[in-house]
Amino acid sequence: MKKAIFVFLIIISMLVLGWRFFSRPILQKLGFQTQAGLQVMTTPSGANMYLDGRFVGTTPYHVENLEAGDYRVGLLLGNLSWQGKVYLSSGTLSVINRDLQPEATASSGEALTLTVGRGVDVTSLPVGASVEVDGKETGKTPLFLPDLSTGEHVFLLSRQGYLTRSIRALLPANLTLNIAADLAMQEPEATPVLSVLQITVKPTSPGFLRVRQRPSISSPEIGRVKPGDTMPLLGEVTGWVKVRLPDGSEGYLSADYVQKSQ
Repeated sequence: MKKAIFVFLIIISMLVLGWRFFSRPILQKLGFQTQAGLQVMTTPSGANMYLDGRFVGTTPYHVENLEAGDYRVGLLLGNLSWQGKVYLSSGTLSVINRDLQPEATASSGEALTLTVGRGVDVTSLPVGASVEVDGKETGKTPLFLPDLSTGEHVFLLSRQGYLTRSIRALLPANLTLNIAADLAMQEPEATPVLSVLQITVKPTSPGFLRVRQRPSISSPEIGRVKPGDTMPLLGEVTGWVKVRLPDGSEGYLSADYVQKSQ
């Protein structure tokens, strides 16, 4: 499998104040309650979208008539799912972008929201991610940048062992841009073998051995091999061996149930 070092460039063209930003202060002074907007995008698209447990549509999803406040957001597409929370400020449009994956560690995304204030507040999972703004290093998460100029900026989040994520967003005047990003764990690189080796599957109690997509017991099963089957050994990760199956595909087997040979 190719080395999993990618930069996910999520282009959010604008995180704007919504359809009534400039009228919001006037409306609030007059005692009117303004509404909030929410936009949700997923990869792959077509995920069922839930707000506070209620089905509201499929992604890409866009709504502009929600009451301001906290919401529980749920996404479901087959065996892919995600749940989170978002706070919607009146008169603003919040954006959620998610890359849905079978394994939680491989899933990533960000939520962009606006609140009264100034600057940019950046948080991440895991914490301690390095943050670059427009190509300049600014610190590690959690990070508050009170003096960042208004306008469009590119935020690059990176941490060892995780895939780098790039986010483009607009910082309006008199508001704080909140960026909450989840980074996907980078797949361990298998150490290649320097000589041609074969592996033979040992006997197992169920009579087969699962082939995993990645070196993890939570990784999706992509096939099965039987005791006595032999195949080329491509590399090793702690507790796992990478092999080539008879159909030409590649996967991982538990190292406890295989025997190496020349």
